[in-house]
Amino acid sequence: MMPGSVVMSCRGSARRVGAGAPSVGSRRSSKPRHKPASSRVSRSRLRRSRPSGGGAGGRSRTGAITQAPSGAARLPIQRLPWTMGICQRRSVASTSRLVAWWAGTASLVACGSGSARAETSHTVTGRPPRARLACRSTSRLPSAYVSGRVTAAPCGHSDPAAGQREPVRMVHPLKVGGAYYICDAPAAQSSNGAVGLGYYGVSPRDTRRCGMALSRRSRLAALATTIISIACGGGGGSPGPTPTQIAKAPTNDGDNQVGPAGQALATPLAVIVRDASNNPVAAVTVTWTPGAGSGSITPQSNSDANGIATATWTLGANAGAQTATAARTGLTGSPVSFNATAQIQGATQLAKTPAGSGDGQTDTVLATLPNPYRVIATDQNSNPVQGVSVHWAATVGGGAVSTPTSVTDINGIAVVTHEFGSTAGAQSVQATVAGLIGSPVTLTSTALPGIPTQIAKNGGDNQTGMINTALPTPHSVIVHDSHGNVVPMVPVTWSVGVGGGSVNPTNTTTGSNGVASTTRTLGPTLGTQTDTARTPGLAGSPVGFTATGALAVQVGGDIYNNVFFKSVHNGSQNPAVDTIPAGAAVIWEWVGSLSHGVESTGSPSFNNSSIMTGAGKSYSVTFTSPGTYTYDCLVHGVQMTGRVVVQ
Repeated sequence: MMPGSVVMSCRGSARRVGAGAPSVGSRRSSKPRHKPASSRVSRSRLRRSRPSGGGAGGRSRTGAITQAPSGAARLPIQRLPWTMGICQRRSVASTSRLVAWWAGTASLVACGSGSARAETSHTVTGRPPRARLACRSTSRLPSAYVSGRVTAAPCGHSDPAAGQREPVRMVHPLKVGGAYYICDAPAAQSSNGAVGLGYYGVSPRDTRRCGMALSRRSRLAALATTIISIACGGGGGSPGPTPTQIAKAPTNDGDNQVGPAGQALATPLAVIVRDASNNPVAAVTVTWTPGAGSGSITPQSNSDANGIATATWTLGANAGAQTATAARTGLTGSPVSFNATAQIQGATQLAKTPAGSGDGQTDTVLATLPNPYRVIATDQNSNPVQGVSVHWAATVGGGAVSTPTSVTDINGIAVVTHEFGSTAGAQSVQATVAGLIGSPVTLTSTALPGIPTQIAKNGGDNQTGMINTALPTPHSVIVHDSHGNVVPMVPVTWSVGVGGGSVNPTNTTTGSNGVASTTRTLGPTLGTQTDTARTPGLAGSPVGFTATGALAVQVGGDIYNNVFFKSVHNGSQNPAVDTIPAGAAVIWEWVGSLSHGVESTGSPSFNNSSIMTGAGKSYSVTFTSPGTYTYDCLVHGVQMTGRVVVQ
């Protein structure tokens, strides 16, 4: 017999049942076979009663279990009461099937059958302590069965290969109104075997019967079911262990692994669930959650017999640190945090080389930079990584790179050469390894414009101003190279043409925007006045500017009864009278705080101004046709008048 087995023995005929089942004892034997001296059962304690009727019924055996732990050590003997029923058909010669469950992790390995009048011997093996059950025939039972009950114990699952003829069944007592009913059902299964209540009992071939009121039958009082407290070496029917804590598994917890991004880690993450006594607890559901950007993980798993729950973690697509947690609500230590490092081509980050990266160079547009750009690929420990493919591309400013892809050398460095595009200013190249920390890396240099080739008017042309005064907007020019880039530091010389006046300064240099400018002060001439800008050798030089010298008329008054149009040239007022040549202009300038507007009132006429309020406003008209032009105020009417004579 295997160590740590359980033996149930009753006298009866010998019969081998199933592969691996032990032999049944001889019917002539007066004592149970293989009965140890410590398991004697006094015949005075075994009761036998004869059937009260002639009908076929069942027989029940009672007695005691002698239980002793397996192993070399001899511990005190414990005797436990039991009750077992055998159900029969109507025929006295018919057989019934004895099915026994052991409250342990082993499967049922033997079962037997016997006649209605015979005593039988049956052997069942299991993993926990061994015991011998001695029994004798007692009273008749109806065609049902009773059983002993083992509480809070995992039960053996069905194992036909071990000698079973019928599936293992669980017997569940149900109390209704003071009466007990006993039904059978298949044992529940889980990932580590059947888990539930275990029993010694009898199951008839026809299991369609279910239910038998026991407590109300006085003749069955001697056969009342007794709970047998054997729960895999424990007992008492107490609830299973309660998980109280969760932590990383003692070994192979899967923390701090390094693996390829987007792939599953080689070692699953593992946690252990324990109770208050630090014992592992099985069948506890643990919830797993990846951190942001940390890929995916098994959402839930149950702890096994060793209290270990595991999960497969597939890292996210990007390199670098990634996290995951294992949690069980209410447990100390929850959530448990795990870390991993994802690599791409063995590297985790990309950066400019600490020295000699080639960043920040300066050269002329379309030039090839003298120093190549360099980047370095490293792992999580800052060690250089060889063989990483780096993708290069010119981005801002155009231009080109010498190769679209280069591979890091033994020092982890990848190199590329940059040729500037035709646009002056900042030009950039990017080095990319998708998913690496720091990628893309941007390297930027400055492209200077080429040789200046052309000069052109930029602003301030065709203004009208009061004679002998400076124009409000300076005259300016802009210089470009052959690619249209503005060129700084180009000298420009200014000079006055028709109409007199002045320019200041006369010698200028283009700024970073390629622009050079000067202030033009008109001479005393009414009408057209000119000036020029020159840079020898440039297309477009010299650049000419034109302005119109005009007379000014003040528009003002702060009191309604003291409003006026007044000629600045001769002082005439209401009417303000000015005489100009054809092509000359008149400028009305607002003074004071009132609202005014210039309105043409006669023929020939000119365009009216809008109504404007406050000092600093102005309105001008260039008169090209001879004639006398009259006007008044759009607001004050004939209280303000004037006249322009064009010759």
